[in-house]
Amino acid sequence: MVDSAALSGAAAYVAAADSSNAQTVASNYIASNENVLPSHIGSITTSVSATQVTTGSNQGYTVTVSATASIGTTFMRLVSSSFAVSASATAVNPTVTITITTNNFKSSAWDGNTLWYWLVSSSDQAAIPNPNNFASSQLLASNVPGTSTNGNVTFTASATQLIGIALQNVTGEVGGNYGCNQYQTAPGSWQWVQSGGRWQYEYVQGTCQGSEQWFFSNIMPPSDNSYNVSSIDTGYTSEASNCSLQTALTSALPTSLNPPTSGSCFSSLPSNSVFSCNSIGGQYLTFYWNDMGGNVDDHDYNDAEISVSCAGSGTGNTATGVYLSS
Repeated sequence: MVDSAALSGAAAYVAAADSSNAQTVASNYIASNENVLPSHIGSITTSVSATQVTTGSNQGYTVTVSATASIGTTFMRLVSSSFAVSASATAVNPTVTITITTNNFKSSAWDGNTLWYWLVSSSDQAAIPNPNNFASSQLLASNVPGTSTNGNVTFTASATQLIGIALQNVTGEVGGNYGCNQYQTAPGSWQWVQSGGRWQYEYVQGTCQGSEQWFFSNIMPPSDNSYNVSSIDTGYTSEASNCSLQTALTSALPTSLNPPTSGSCFSSLPSNSVFSCNSIGGQYLTFYWNDMGGNVDDHDYNDAEISVSCAGSGTGNTATGVYLSS
């Protein structure tokens, strides 16, 4: 039982601030499973600690659980009516290196498409990040000419830290003005216009070119969020299906980024739309985004494609998932 308690606590120990929560999760596991233990006398004494280890061979977020109980004797009753039994276990949520292979980025789009990553909140996985707070180091890749993108993006996090991918879309930014897509309503106003030497009061329609939309991989659908509510972006939040994102998990880095499916929308998010190194192991996770642009949405999922992989930290721990160290 102490093994499972330590593992459950370590899995919840995502970042340094989660130490208290990790101890609570481990303690609750013991409390909820005490009734399945063999018969014992009195209550079980437990001890739970959570510590970040930065040296040695088990670097990461560590949870240790110890339990002691008294068990009644039978044949030894003449010597003692009971004796103490103790057990302990330590589990590690290792610090891992996450690599997003921006040299595997591909985009076939008229719109401007830029990809970003963020660390998903462990307490609210559906929380939408504020793109205004994204740092330049979170920018992954872009098809916009002149945009300074990073090389392969590498950062460290715990093995169970969830990571999200965001798509920033700007209508007509790359290919030029095509008007509005099917999810947009062109701006316009009534104006006095001179035509043939006469002034006429006419409705002048504007363009959607340059309008910005955001898509987040942690919400269903990715297009339905508070950053797509302008007077132009009238249809993004009313689309109930996922017309934005597919993913694929492969054992090798894809050499040809071909979306799994094209031509349709989906009733749910794909697997690993938010991911951790623990969830994808040593495999490659590729994101296929459809930016919902163009006069008619073609649902081609090739407007922004990128691959993600994880590796051990290389500083004393090569694991990519939660494990027992003792």
